[in-house]
This record gives sequence, structure tokens and C-alpha cells, in this order.
Amino acid sequence: MTTSTPAPTPGAERADGANEGRPFGSHRLLGTLFNYAIVWVVAILFMGLAVTTDGFLTYANLKNVLDQQSLLLIAAAAATIAMIAGGFDVSQAAVYVVAPLVAIQVQHATGSVPLGIGVGLLFGLVVGTVNGFVVAVVRINSLITTLAVSTI
Repeated sequence: MTTSTPAPTPGAERADGANEGRPFGSHRLLGTLFNYAIVWVVAILFMGLAVTTDGFLTYANLKNVLDQQSLLLIAAAAATIAMIAGGFDVSQAAVYVVAPLVAIQVQHATGSVPLGIGVGLLFGLVVGTVNGFVVAVVRINSLITTLAVSTI
């Protein structure tokens, strides 16, 4: 009877610390490059634009870029929280569009900007609460629930 040792998992280190013929740490470096690829791409684009474009590193341009991306960052953070919790919210885009429209309609009808902002925020809160209730209490899949709410 012969015994054989199992084949090593690709990219795994051996128990004795040897790295199966590769230079020390090369798989870690490749893993880091792969895991943070989007960061490297953004850094390369940033450096390329800084070198090739005269106005890229100006205060006005950097402020403009951050202003344009701030709303997207807030929406992405909310979507990330939903995904971490195990759900998927596709109604976010619909609420993102309709809540300001509700706020503008209220502001136009009443002449009160603070009331319009409050009603727009309340609209988003109500839609989110309805979504949460249907998903958590009624136990309908979050994708189905938020897709249905986004079409209403």
C-alpha cells in the first residue's frame, strides 16, 4: 500500500515556510496588487492627469471633482451597508430621483425651503421604512421588494 501526499493548493505556502520555488513573498505582492487593483488604477490615472493636464491639480478643479462625486459616494455607502447586511436595494436610485422632486414640489407649493427639505427627507425615510418592514417582517426577498418599490 502506498501513501501519497495531497497536492498543494496553488498559491498556498507550505507548513515549513517554503514558497514552492517562487521568490519570497511574490504571491503576496500579486495578491495585494489584485485586491487593490482599482486603487492602483485610480492612482495611475491621477498621476497621469496631473502630469499631462495643466489645470488638474488646481484647487478649483479638485474641489469640483469632490463636489461632483460626493452624492455618488453617499449613495454608494448606503448601498454598501445594505449589501453588508445581506440585502440588495435596487430602489435606491428611484428614491434618489423622486425625493428631491417631492421636496421641490413642496417648496414650490408652500414657499418654504426648510419644509421642502424636511418632506424630501421624510419621503426617503418612509420608503426605506416600508422596504425594511416588508423585508424583515413580511420576509420577502430584498431584491424583489426594492424592485417592486422602485417601480411604484
